[in-house]
Amino acid sequence: MTAAGLSNLVVEVLHNRGDDNRPDWSVGSGFFVGRRLVLTALHNIDGSGELLVRVHGTEERPAVVRLQGDRDIVDLAVLEVSEVAVDIPPLRYGAVDRSVSAVVERCWAVGFPRFKERTHDPKPLRLSAQVNGEIPTGENLDQPLLTLQVRRSPRPLPSSAVRESEWAGMSGATVFSGNNIIVGVITEHHLPEGESALTVVPITALDLLPEAEATKWWKLVGVDRQAFVRLPGEASRGTIEAEQITATNVVSGLQYIETQIIQQVAGNQRAPLPEKKAEWLFMAADLPPDLVTRQEEFGVLKRSILSQERDRPTAIVAALRGAGGYGKTTLALALCHDPEIKATFHDGILWVTLGEKPVNIVAKIEELVLLLTHEQPRLTSVEAAVTKLRAALADRSYLLVIDDVWRSLDLTPFLQGGPQCTRLVTTRNDQVIPSHAVNIPVDAMHQSEAIQLLQTGLGGEGNIQQLERIFQDLSAQLGEWPLLLSLANGMLRQRVHQHEPLRAALDYLQRAYRKRGVVAFDAKNADARSEAVAKTLDISVEELTEEDAARYRELALFPEDVDVPLVTVQRLWQTTGGLDDVDTEDVCQQLLSLSLLLVYDLRARSIRLHDVVRNYLQKKMGTRLPEFQRQFLDSYGLRRWSDLSPEEPYLWHYVAEHLIAAERREILVASVKEIRYLAKKILVCGVPALERDLMLALEQEHSETILVLLRQCVSRYAHLLGLGKTLGEVEAMLVAYCNPKELGEAVHETWEQEMTGLALTAWHSLPGLSNSALVRTFVMNGVGNCAISADGSVIVSASSSGETLKVWDCAQGSCLTTFYADNQFTGCAWYPDGVHLVATGAHGVYFLRMIW
Repeated sequence: MTAAGLSNLVVEVLHNRGDDNRPDWSVGSGFFVGRRLVLTALHNIDGSGELLVRVHGTEERPAVVRLQGDRDIVDLAVLEVSEVAVDIPPLRYGAVDRSVSAVVERCWAVGFPRFKERTHDPKPLRLSAQVNGEIPTGENLDQPLLTLQVRRSPRPLPSSAVRESEWAGMSGATVFSGNNIIVGVITEHHLPEGESALTVVPITALDLLPEAEATKWWKLVGVDRQAFVRLPGEASRGTIEAEQITATNVVSGLQYIETQIIQQVAGNQRAPLPEKKAEWLFMAADLPPDLVTRQEEFGVLKRSILSQERDRPTAIVAALRGAGGYGKTTLALALCHDPEIKATFHDGILWVTLGEKPVNIVAKIEELVLLLTHEQPRLTSVEAAVTKLRAALADRSYLLVIDDVWRSLDLTPFLQGGPQCTRLVTTRNDQVIPSHAVNIPVDAMHQSEAIQLLQTGLGGEGNIQQLERIFQDLSAQLGEWPLLLSLANGMLRQRVHQHEPLRAALDYLQRAYRKRGVVAFDAKNADARSEAVAKTLDISVEELTEEDAARYRELALFPEDVDVPLVTVQRLWQTTGGLDDVDTEDVCQQLLSLSLLLVYDLRARSIRLHDVVRNYLQKKMGTRLPEFQRQFLDSYGLRRWSDLSPEEPYLWHYVAEHLIAAERREILVASVKEIRYLAKKILVCGVPALERDLMLALEQEHSETILVLLRQCVSRYAHLLGLGKTLGEVEAMLVAYCNPKELGEAVHETWEQEMTGLALTAWHSLPGLSNSALVRTFVMNGVGNCAISADGSVIVSASSSGETLKVWDCAQGSCLTTFYADNQFTGCAWYPDGVHLVATGAHGVYFLRMIW
């Protein structure tokens, strides 16, 4: 935070509790936490009267109260300032751990205390003051408030002044620790504790408010309350690495450097930099507002994870297994948010969602590696990605949730490495669960839980109790199935919100279900479940206008288990219904209120459908779906898909699937032959994503020899193509490594004509690499021996630098499985049946069998 930036962010909060004839202005402090949002203390602004925020010491802007806490404990408020928009630097929020005795060091705040006042008429005008100090965690443990022990003694007020704090006016100043980590807000100076003790409301005190109110606060300031920096922790050491001093900590920073210089002179050696502590990560989404805790399943799951030995040499795996819509993902989320679980996994909680047909496993691993290492890897194969992930996990303690797994092949990469990590898998398929995993079935809810879900958000507790029997019948009618219960609850909330009596809403719902034939069904029968979903959804969709129902059905064209950007949804709906961005958000909010969307995230600006619901929508669209796919694609107005902007990552990832669904297979085939499409796809999505597009194109046109050759070329040189940093570099490598004798001179000439900018390429066959017999390069640690199966489909490799055997898929380049031993392997060979193999190691011979 630069000095100029700090002067834009720290403000005076002025409140006139008098009138025009007898003004009574008070002064407090505040800090911009949003473009127009100022965080301050509630007591600065409570009561009626004019509110102003003064920026830069001169510019006064009117303000209104957006949110306010509880004066007794949560003395916080957020103001919205008119006629101003401030650029906010990245801010983090800290949670002080008071379970141990420690000190949160290098704390600071900037405010406008009484002793800095320069004029009083017509309004008080004060200069800013910075305080530096520390927060002892053991101070006043019986209170939720913190104490900031400051190192500065203010000038005493005149002796004639009423007995008041020298620090009057500092209330509302935001307290930071280290570099931009918000700890809380100064609320008072408690005189008996002396001039150096300022009371601070921790920002985490917001969770003492009712849950609905707390959620409003976190959403308004855009904070993930589960991503707090733990204090004392990384903020108390290593934040100012390499003596990088900012205006926010100039005093403590200079003192730190002075100490280092003295140590260097005294010891004639370079002082070491402070140790950096890894950031605690939390990737799980927020808990749904209608969460109903399933005590039995949650207890089994939590015990299965906490009861395991954390120092065992192999990772722990637990699995939640059940049909779609039975609440596996919600149970996993509840576990992630459990305080004891969060305390157990002291490095963090990671989350990845796969789905039935994950488009790019490598990209999902890259995202994890980026979060763990803060380095952007350019990975070209699953095995290279696994190697990076294994190194990133190392001996850290994470909970890694792998959600919605359909195939063992997709799960395997996420089970590698990280012996101190625990994996939690959610799946519908019993066959994908590893044999050593704890298998926890997730079926229908207990009746009491089902009724609680039905009653969420309906209010009027006494009235609800009178209708208990109706709720029991309704929950049984819906099979205690969480997905159907949520839909029913959405219907009830919608009608009650429109002032319909609850009994009447229940009567309507029961009549509608009977008319549609939603009666008790066999929950173990997939067809019966599908029919029940369709009938229940029909009733919910009838609550929409005809136009909104049409827009909802059009969401069927998007892939499953994907966060679809709102801007992409709006492009579709603008084409089909003329909706603008405001209309789009209104419709999405209506869909969410009826539980027709799984996720509507305004922070991420995206939506997501439950895959069970998406299947319903696709059946509803039927033969009309390709036409809507074509309308969506045409809305981009592109002659060639290679002209698609790199700023459209969603469509770059899924354009091939959309083209196939739009029955434009010939356009997909033509696109993957263009050098600019090939290079852009690699730059935006990675080499594995391009390989997938080529495979999809081949499935449409089996006889296209050039597609076969292109796929071979990309697979062969994937480890090099992924190194390109610019469009020109990737294009040049494609021209250099794809043999013109194989692809044809005409293709090469077209490629060279369409290349971007200057580039080096080959004018003769490259040495060593241009052998057409090369199928693929596997990137891994040293290989001592390998063997290919009789049918050429798989390879087994023995590591020369580790104690592993790996089995590889030749076509995909992915590692199918890994076998570990306590000695180094020296050789391996397949039996002719492709099932049995033999490996030799320092301890003898291993006779092994593949289980397919």
